[in-house]
Amino acid sequence: MDEGNDNANVWSKPGTKSGVIVGSFLVGGSPVIVEADKLGIENVTGLSSGSSNGILHFAFTLKQEIKTGTKLTFRVQKKGRSDESIVSMDFPLELNFLLRDGLTTVATEPVARLVVGFPG
Repeated sequence: MDEGNDNANVWSKPGTKSGVIVGSFLVGGSPVIVEADKLGIENVTGLSSGSSNGILHFAFTLKQEIKTGTKLTFRVQKKGRSDESIVSMDFPLELNFLLRDGLTTVATEPVARLVVGFPG
């Protein structure tokens, strides 16, 4: 996520969130968060601005807080040359953040980027 995968402020406050998926053959791909409906995540959308074959920028709307320890599953879907559906392998992301003093002090880890690829 642009503000850090383990940043409590990303996952505890509703609003628009953005991130980057790094991989191969991402042009024309659509990001998917498998658990979106269950977790109050809406409008998962690929963003063309800044995206390329190796980088897919995306955004979504978080409607409710997501608790630490929650596992998200990211994947990218796209159409192949023969109009067949191609789906990347799943990339799990477990949210691990610490809250202290309410939501004001957060322990974070370095930003990790999701890496996906499609067979060439």
